[in-house]
Amino acid sequence: MEGTGRRERKKQQTRDAVVAAATDLFATRGFRQTTVADIAAAADIAPRTFFLHFASKEDVLFAHVEDFVAEAANAIRAAPQGADPVDAVVGAVELLVAHFPEIAALAVDRSRVLGAVAGVPVSLLRRLVRAHAALVAAAEDRFGDAVDAVELGALVGAVLGAASSAARARPGADAGAAQAAMRTAVRRAAQGFRD
Repeated sequence: MEGTGRRERKKQQTRDAVVAAATDLFATRGFRQTTVADIAAAADIAPRTFFLHFASKEDVLFAHVEDFVAEAANAIRAAPQGADPVDAVVGAVELLVAHFPEIAALAVDRSRVLGAVAGVPVSLLRRLVRAHAALVAAAEDRFGDAVDAVELGALVGAVLGAASSAARARPGADAGAAQAAMRTAVRRAAQGFRD
């Protein structure tokens, strides 16, 4: 059992090192100018090891988001007895919004990656679908039959979409202003789901 814990910790440390190295390289060199070999060298791993953790450098660019979604899902599951499902979902999405300043430095690179592809990249669509599914599953786990599944899915989609739209609508704004706009958008989107 101890070996499994150590192995998982080592795996997470390697993943964290890759993300840190890639984040630094993307911020200083730019996404296109950074290769997987550059990231591997900076993280002190072999390029093969990189691919054990990430399918592409684009996946590294969005790695923090997946961690934050897991945190938000856990917050929904931990909602206190008698909590309102709308409040729990809004609170979880506001946790995502709270992390915005941490990831704002890579926003320009993310925009370039997304802008370089005609339409929405499949990998981004997968991430959005996974984020939506994770939050819906967490709310279903926590609230069960107390909430309509269709309405729950619509609520999660509305507040995630509102946060995302508000962030994209202010590309030149500082992280704090964008974050405030995202919080306002999330609360407005949730209004229609309150009885």
